[in-house]
Amino acid sequence: MTVAIEIVFDDDPCIPVVPVAPAVTPSVCPPGSSTVTRPTLTLPTTTGITYTVDPAGPYSGGQTVTVTAALQEGYAWGELPAGWVTASPTATFVVTLGPDAECPKAPVKIPPKSPPLAVTGPGAIVTYAGLAGLALLVGAGLMWVSCVQRGQSHLWPFRK
Repeated sequence: MTVAIEIVFDDDPCIPVVPVAPAVTPSVCPPGSSTVTRPTLTLPTTTGITYTVDPAGPYSGGQTVTVTAALQEGYAWGELPAGWVTASPTATFVVTLGPDAECPKAPVKIPPKSPPLAVTGPGAIVTYAGLAGLALLVGAGLMWVSCVQRGQSHLWPFRK
């Protein structure tokens, strides 16, 4: 007697996996700095998926980067999140980095205005000489009046 048994093996079931979008850190201007940091792209770690980027960093603001997720053996795509495009056994996600930050310009220091300088030079000398001459003239006139009042006009050097 012979017995025939047929055994059929199903394909190994693949484990469904879902890719995760990379984390993007934008360009910033650190407090007190005049130099901006570059934007960065951090790839996730997902069991069953290997991630690559094109182009590789460092990045600059406004740049477009394509992230590719490739399935490892024994895994299949589950429901892909928004933004991922499948081309089995890979899926791609395009990231456009925001603009580079701008550091505020350091304020321009304007020196305070100096007070005006005192007037010096020939103009001041002429003024002082004129005042001295006027003082001598007034003094001489007062002396003459004093001599006339005391009846001593004969002492006055400029007699007629």
